Amino acid sequence: MLHQAVISRNNIVEFINSSYNPLLQEIETNQQELLAIFNKNTIQATADNNLYLSLANKLMDELSSLLSYRHESLIPYLNTLSKKVEDGHNCSTCSGKCNLPHQTIIQTLMDDVAKMREHLYRMYKVAKPNLYELQEDQLDYKAVRIIMHSVELNILQMLFIDEYELINFIKESQVQIYAHA
Repeated sequence: MLHQAVISRNNIVEFINSSYNPLLQEIETNQQELLAIFNKNTIQATADNNLYLSLANKLMDELSSLLSYRHESLIPYLNTLSKKVEDGHNCSTCSGKCNLPHQTIIQTLMDDVAKMREHLYRMYKVAKPNLYELQEDQLDYKAVRIIMHSVELNILQMLFIDEYELINFIKESQVQIYAHA
């Protein structure tokens, strides 16, 4: 299991950074490609197209925010949590000066996973199903769908890491330092 590889490395932060950094780079590339297509303004303005493009734009914004949160809050928390586990810290007997948001981190991750899954589902429902049937004048829509498909795959990979590795690692580490009480 992937979790065993993470623990054997003994550095969850390195693992998360190596997982999220390529995703962040690809998202930035995809955002530039999407912006170029949107600026051409050649996508047929239909209700379906507009809804899909609106959802795609919102997803990219949410994803940027989500990844920023991970770099600004989650990674520092993981560093501190890993250090406390190494040091054999016991939150149930400490003075309380650490003020780590143990439960908030877990809840935020679970909320992020649920929000992203819901957003992907909504996009899936409004997307035109048969890209190969699109006409010449819909090639930019097709390009957006292809770019978004790549983003969706990366999001699913990130959600898998979050759900099956990261959340479990955090919970197990919190139990080790008695932060769950």
